[in-house]
Amino acid sequence: MKKNFAAALLLLLAGCSSLPHVDLPDMPSVPRFGLGGGAEGERIEWRCASGADFSVRINEEARTATVSTGLRTIRLDRTDSGYSNGEVTYFEQGGMASLSGVDGRRYTNCRKD
Repeated sequence: MKKNFAAALLLLLAGCSSLPHVDLPDMPSVPRFGLGGGAEGERIEWRCASGADFSVRINEEARTATVSTGLRTIRLDRTDSGYSNGEVTYFEQGGMASLSGVDGRRYTNCRKD
């Protein structure tokens, strides 16, 4: 019985190796569904003076930003002064950015990486 199982497994694996190679697109860290519609913008990488870094994708149509710190991914809504969910705030001005209220780290004086 074990020999039959091993032979079947070997045949299954051999069949998988003959499948064509498929290049998958760069997948975002957050699924696109459930973000209020519209296309997300390109990912902007930020490196901060403290050594911390994060990335953000802005969805202008849905008026949201998706922020990824490596530990968390958070959706923020557009406000008068940036993006926030009431706890976490992302602000960008003049080529500099800051992120507050997340991971207990300092995300200030951040420049595009």
